[in-house]
Amino acid sequence: MKKITLFGTILGTILGTVGLLTSCGNQPSSSSNTTPTTVTPTTTVTPTTTATPTTTVTPTTTVETPKVTEVKITNETTKYFVGDSVQINTKLTTTGENADKTLVYKTSSATTATVSDTGLVNFLSAGSVTITASSASNETVKDEITFEVAKKVPTKIEINKDFTSGRVGDEFELSYVVTPTECKEDVKVEISDSTILERKENKIKLLKEGSATISVVSKSDDKVKDELTIQVLKAAPTSITINNTKTSYYVGTSFELDYTILPSSADENVQITIDPSDAASIEGNTVSVLKDGTVTIKIASLVKEEIFGTFTFTAVRPDFLINKEGYAKNVDYSHMNDKDEPYLQTNAVSETDNPHAFAMFNASGTRYYAEASVSMIGSSSDGWARFGIGSATDDADGYARAFFFSPKEGQKTVMMDVPNGWGAITAQSMIWQANGISTMDPSDLKLGILRDGDNYYYLLNNKLYWFEISDKFHDVDTYPTIITKDTQINITNWSVTLDKATIDEKLNTAAFKQVFFNADTSGHVTFVNDSEFSMTGGAVFQNAAVKPLGDKALLKGNFAIEFDLSGVGADANNDNNTRIGVALRQVGIESPYVADTFAMTNNGAQAFDYRIFNWSGGDHTYWQNQDKATRADGVTVEGHYKLVRTLTSETSATLVLYFNDAAVLNITTSYVGNYHPIFGANLASGTFRNVTFYGIE
Repeated sequence: MKKITLFGTILGTILGTVGLLTSCGNQPSSSSNTTPTTVTPTTTVTPTTTATPTTTVTPTTTVETPKVTEVKITNETTKYFVGDSVQINTKLTTTGENADKTLVYKTSSATTATVSDTGLVNFLSAGSVTITASSASNETVKDEITFEVAKKVPTKIEINKDFTSGRVGDEFELSYVVTPTECKEDVKVEISDSTILERKENKIKLLKEGSATISVVSKSDDKVKDELTIQVLKAAPTSITINNTKTSYYVGTSFELDYTILPSSADENVQITIDPSDAASIEGNTVSVLKDGTVTIKIASLVKEEIFGTFTFTAVRPDFLINKEGYAKNVDYSHMNDKDEPYLQTNAVSETDNPHAFAMFNASGTRYYAEASVSMIGSSSDGWARFGIGSATDDADGYARAFFFSPKEGQKTVMMDVPNGWGAITAQSMIWQANGISTMDPSDLKLGILRDGDNYYYLLNNKLYWFEISDKFHDVDTYPTIITKDTQINITNWSVTLDKATIDEKLNTAAFKQVFFNADTSGHVTFVNDSEFSMTGGAVFQNAAVKPLGDKALLKGNFAIEFDLSGVGADANNDNNTRIGVALRQVGIESPYVADTFAMTNNGAQAFDYRIFNWSGGDHTYWQNQDKATRADGVTVEGHYKLVRTLTSETSATLVLYFNDAAVLNITTSYVGNYHPIFGANLASGTFRNVTFYGIE
């Protein structure tokens, strides 16, 4: 409201008069006779009253500038997410069309939301923010709106699972989809074992063998996630190098294949091939040379076949250790490599000279088979001449154990140590003339040995003649060796193999499985097989017998022997000394022959008989310590027998003889060692069937 003073009245009158006189451009034009218009001001004026002038004054009218009197924000939605935008909409109330409608926008938090000059709001972070719209001409005329801004969170995560396994050193790109898509940054990637998988941005590198899980998890809600388990395999090799440098090997020998796979963490699964395939065999990393010629070994990666290494060598025919000292010096090796008919020849040494000659195969181990043909040229007359095959250690003195054939004393075989002493092994192993020995030709004889750990098989002309279980060379590599004493021989057609398959095949043949042999020399024993044989009267127990091939029937600890006996008869001219039965030969003693003997007699005294049997020379010298279970005349001794040994202490044992399941003899003995069973007859006849023996726990 304007205040009108007296000065103002007077001034207004003057100005009004002047205005009338000058005709103002803002007034519409009029004729001279136009009656003056009185202008009513839009502002209500309250005049001030003074003394009485009588003059009438026409006031001046003031026109106000149009303006905005009200700003109204019309947006209805107030809840938004980070990243959203919204335009501020307004309704203005003005005092005229020409009012300044310019608005000024402000935000209460620039970190929560920004607002442009035109009122476009961008939401930046979660929170509450107020946007104010003010009149540019009067900031007191305004309106405001408050927005609640929330952060968008993932509702679903899906990992690309095309890659689930790889090898050390591999890389792959981790790919995943987050719903909603704008929340992709609101997730975290976790790896269960950082020693197995390494993450660099979205690249995943496989570090070492194992398994690890990748988890993509919402930062807002750890229940919203997805997982990918990666199986890491060893790295594919970059190279395979065979380190063996030797260019030739003897057939029948073996060597360790040495190779390097890089990197050291690479997959070690390889395929080893041999060309030609029958030239060698391999078990583990051990190569056994089987055939002469050029041999190539290829080692190829099973995971990357283009990565491989090769090794070529020459396999040469079997040879012998020619540079050995001691007994090996007594062999002439000069014809060993003859092209047509190679041979070795032992020197004609005598007892007073170095009595042995060793031809040691150039192959060693704890498992081998070796053979050779030998021809005796001659022998000295001052010693017990013999030749054989055995196992020797690699020393100058020629320490060995061998199975010998001797052309003397009607021809015989025996196991002996070299250098030898006449010990238990010799005493219990001598076989005279029996089992075809007497008819063998010393000028054309084939020797063979198979060593299988502590088991030793000895052959003559491809037939098993002795078997021994011995710890003499337990876990010690030995050389198969041909040995002579006081004898000169030629050696030809030699061979040796360490090949497992070949040895296993031999062990499964009938020749190696035989247990007993016919020890008779006078035609009183008929040997059918290991479980059936017959005796006829006329010979003594020692010779009319079936014996085991060495330790083929070794009885240890608690054991039992069973058999059926039939057709028992006596020599009519020797009623008082007839017997047929089984003897338990004590093993490991130097006495020529000591046995616990159970005999079934069929003479005038009808009895089951136990005696200790000693033998020296060509006949038994005595039976002693007789225990007898007398039977009535005419009562049969034919039937089923079972003999049981039970150890009762460290120094005593019982031997119980059962006849048709009834105990008929019970013997206590101080011998607790091992036995060899021998089935024999003394001036008696009978047939053994269903012969079995077995250990008892």
